[in-house]
Amino acid sequence: MEKIEELVNTFNIKLYNKESKENLNLLAQEIQIETMRSYSKNTPFITRRHIFSEFELKKWNCLSYYIKPSKKICLFDTGFGSGRDLLLAKSYGYSVYGCELSKYMYEDFITTNEIQKSHLICCDMRTIPFPNERFDIVRHNASFLHMQMIGKGYTIHSCLDESYRLLKKNGILYIFIKEGNGFITLDTLDGLGKRPFQLFSEELLKKVLQECNFKTLEINHYERNRNGQIIYWIEVYAKKLEI
Repeated sequence: MEKIEELVNTFNIKLYNKESKENLNLLAQEIQIETMRSYSKNTPFITRRHIFSEFELKKWNCLSYYIKPSKKICLFDTGFGSGRDLLLAKSYGYSVYGCELSKYMYEDFITTNEIQKSHLICCDMRTIPFPNERFDIVRHNASFLHMQMIGKGYTIHSCLDESYRLLKKNGILYIFIKEGNGFITLDTLDGLGKRPFQLFSEELLKKVLQECNFKTLEINHYERNRNGQIIYWIEVYAKKLEI
């Protein structure tokens, strides 16, 4: 974890000192590689399918409010992990697609044959090989937690730019993220040890969404008790704006 924090601090210093774009790109890539490496050792635990809580089911039901119920909803889920959420969306009648960066988790899920394989891809959520304006909803459920906020044009901005490209006209963007400030390492007491997390305030999320041409429709704040710890979350619904 210390190496990731050091790399993030180094990036911010180099960004402030107006380092070349090429060097910043290389450092940003190294940060992502190190973050992925820190999670890879825990993938067998992450791929377990946990039972949905009432709170999690309510989040899903709210999505349909922003989409015309009479048509088939095409949804893309970033960082699908165990595939649990994709299967729930499928049971609701959504046409589901998704990406997962971890090769282990991706291969673990596709071997179940529960979702059409052509709908699933192992890739970075910043570069998703699907056509423009393909989806009604792009969903980032806790996937931004592991993308460090390291300047406009990197990580989060790149993800949102790609989400914008994938969404149809007036398409809906969904984000669920831990609330707070800065980049931290945290032990959530799940037996996974300390892990890196990027926290977001409501103000920062609104700013980034506006920069990436999304209109915020609704923001909700939640407190959840997880293993004896109070975790604060932000839920955002936003709409693609025409540019």
